[in-house]
Parts: sequence; structure tokens; C-alpha cells
Amino acid sequence: MPFEATHLDRMIGLAASDAQILARARAGGRAAAPLGGVACEFANIAACSRHHEISVGLKPGDGGYGTNFFHPRLSNPFMNKPVPKNLICLWFNKDALSAARFYTATFPDSKVIALHHAPSDYPSGQAGDVLTVEFSVLGIPCLGLNGGPDFPHSEAFSFQVATDTQEETDRYWNAIVDNGGQESACGWCKDRWGLSWQITPRVLTSAIAAGGAEAKRAFEAMMEMKKIDIAKIEAARRG
Repeated sequence: MPFEATHLDRMIGLAASDAQILARARAGGRAAAPLGGVACEFANIAACSRHHEISVGLKPGDGGYGTNFFHPRLSNPFMNKPVPKNLICLWFNKDALSAARFYTATFPDSKVIALHHAPSDYPSGQAGDVLTVEFSVLGIPCLGLNGGPDFPHSEAFSFQVATDTQEETDRYWNAIVDNGGQESACGWCKDRWGLSWQITPRVLTSAIAAGGAEAKRAFEAMMEMKKIDIAKIEAARRG
């Protein structure tokens, strides 16, 4: 979705000088005026007043987030929203933002919410680097942490995504595998950052939950698969 100056300026009520700074930010990169308060980094544009910093965090279309703005003259939607009681913290080497962009582009009900920069140097980065990324995947709140290479992902943690059709199964599977990921077995695959995903049709979980001979047949059919084939699971269940 391209930015439209009239729409954006009307929504956040920019003064002429603010609009000039924002135009520079839209042109690509970062425009800054004297820092008179805390710099804010949010999903698309952290738009602060002309005595604050204006910075482009994510471009519209990166992950399909649309145009989420913040301007200090309006209420901050994130500061007024309580931090989730529990969220998933995912450790990345240095690619938390790239991963979050990919996840939000791939799965519905997903978005990048905020970026937070390191206030000082740390073992795997420097002051000003993106340290954490707040995002959600299929409605689940997550925090991506750029912590360095010491703790890679493993199959000990995975997201299990329930699907209703073969088209949906194929879409998620192919998006992950074709973006530098790799296939595993029994509906498991791994993305380019090493995070594991189970792309699991509800037909499969229903068949196994049924128990008895039909569960055994469906389970044995699954054991021969990488990506789950719904038609074959249904045939195995029928016997």
C-alpha cells in the first residue's frame, strides 16, 4: 500500500515542517531533527514531532502490515495496551526482524508491532542495533531477540499450524521450504532461521484422536510422508 501524503498528513495532523521531514523519511532512509524526547520505533513509521526523531522502521508491504503510525500528538496505541502476561521469546542470531517480516507475510492474523534498539553495546551487537522485535503469529504474541549465534533453534520447540485444506497446507509448507527452509518428516519443516513448523491438517489430528484401527492406519500413512497429503490420510482412515 503506497503512502499518500494527503491521507497520512490528515490522519496525524502534521504541521508543514513535520510534513517536510516525513517526506524525507518516505523517500527512503532516515531523517532526524534535534532529539527532544525518547525516539520511538514502531512497525511502519515512528513519526515523532519536529523536535523528536522520525525514522522508517518497516516499509509498507514488508510483511503486509499496512500503514501503522504513531505520532506523539495522538495517543500511543502500544503504550496503552498492556504487555501480554505470557509471550514466546524466540532467540535469533541477528535476523529477528527478517524472520518476523516473513512470518507476518506468510500467516494471517500476524503483524510486526514494534522494534526496540539496544541502548548500549552488548556481546553480540552494538548500541542502536535492533535488539528485539515484537510481533504476532496467528494471533500468538512473540518477541524476537537478536542474541547472537550461541543458542540455535532446535526441534525441541515448534509452531504447530492447523490447516483445513490441501491448498492451505501446500501454501504454508511451500512458503517455508521455498524461502531457504527444508523439509523434514510427518508434516514437519524448518525455516531458514532454523525454527521448526508442523503444518498439520485437522484431518490428521482428527483421525489419530479417533483411536482404534483407523487411527493406526492414518498414523502409519503419515509416517511415510514429508508434507501431509490429506487425500491419502482420508483414504487410510477409511481403510
